[in-house]
Amino acid sequence: MLALTLFSLVCLAVAIAFAFLDVWYLSLFGLIYCRWRLASPKRKVLEESIMYNCVLPFDLDLMWHMNNGRYAWKADFGRYWYMFSCGLIQTIWKKTHSTMMTSSSWRFRRSLKLWERFAIRTRMLCWDDHAFYLEQQFINCKDGFVHAVVLVQHHVTGMSPSEVIQILYGRQVRLPNVSRRARVVTSRQTRGGLQKC
Repeated sequence: MLALTLFSLVCLAVAIAFAFLDVWYLSLFGLIYCRWRLASPKRKVLEESIMYNCVLPFDLDLMWHMNNGRYAWKADFGRYWYMFSCGLIQTIWKKTHSTMMTSSSWRFRRSLKLWERFAIRTRMLCWDDHAFYLEQQFINCKDGFVHAVVLVQHHVTGMSPSEVIQILYGRQVRLPNVSRRARVVTSRQTRGGLQKC
């Protein structure tokens, strides 16, 4: 009787968790966090990272291809993967600050179908006094076709991105002044490119 009561309580707790929380999102974030928690950064900020993935049945919409919302969901994890692997997140968290995506601009070129394998390639374009600018590509593992591209602006609260980079590398690192270009691409050129397709 006690075992049945405990089993019922566990089932109820799981049902409540799935009803009010995105359990799969939190689980995947936890795995990425645990993988990089004790590891030293494996790549430099200007090196790209690649995370492999696959289109699963719950990623599909009524048109039987990957839902646009799932692209954003998976892009989040591509950014987490990149930021943990180069030490950006750890550096920001050590200073008790945080980062958040403040804008993104998407271009979809071809849909991803069920069970298609793809890679999310994430790279840093530049940074300025307010934000990091990243580019992510969804690349088909079979033929190398780029299915989608997203340009992302990530704001750091409490400190500037230049300070984050300086703490991470112990010295001032300068980039060419391309942050204005990144903002223009995010807001204008991508929209223009979509109109030409």
